[in-house]
Amino acid sequence: MNDYNHQRMIEEILEEYESRLEQSPEEQQILTERITTMHRNARLIGDMKALLKNRCHIAGTDDRPIGALVDLPRTENYLRDVQEEIFRRVAMTERAMELSGLSIAV
Repeated sequence: MNDYNHQRMIEEILEEYESRLEQSPEEQQILTERITTMHRNARLIGDMKALLKNRCHIAGTDDRPIGALVDLPRTENYLRDVQEEIFRRVAMTERAMELSGLSIAV
């Protein structure tokens, strides 16, 4: 199966799962539990902050402005939102693939 067809099939499976999720409190609970498990094992925010501090540079200055920006509460909240969206999408994809009988190739 070519990549386009495979991607389209996955998109259709996810669309079907989103519809199922809206109508099923049981599926919502399963998804919530998976996301909670991801949170327990997560270091994503710390890793994102370290990446920003270590890899972002402003030409002609030292790294203090980047460090100060990364340490702002607003940045922390933004990174939490990003993490939550990543976890939600991963959990939905895993569950949709599980229900469809397909495996996710790694």
